[in-house]
Amino acid sequence: MAGQLLVDVLGDSEFLDADVFARALPRSEAAAVTAGRAMLKRFLRNFFDLYQPLTTTWRMYDNSTHEPRLIASGAGAETLVVSDPALWRHIRVEAG
Repeated sequence: MAGQLLVDVLGDSEFLDADVFARALPRSEAAAVTAGRAMLKRFLRNFFDLYQPLTTTWRMYDNSTHEPRLIASGAGAETLVVSDPALWRHIRVEAG
């Protein structure tokens, strides 16, 4: 579910503007996308602001495909490896 939510909000390999996408859906599906985007933004903000600084090590994966793909990893507040720079930048922007 969370991996699919990430795909729904960010798009597959191209970044998807969720607001444009939501306007093209029936009202109930558009509300679900909007709610999903807000939930994802809260999750990302909490990760970067609260949890990441407390970790010894961390990894963020894209699990929207059959085989999970590493996006970035690090230690505490420091990002040590970025495997997908474009997606990582987009995630950081989404986090606010």
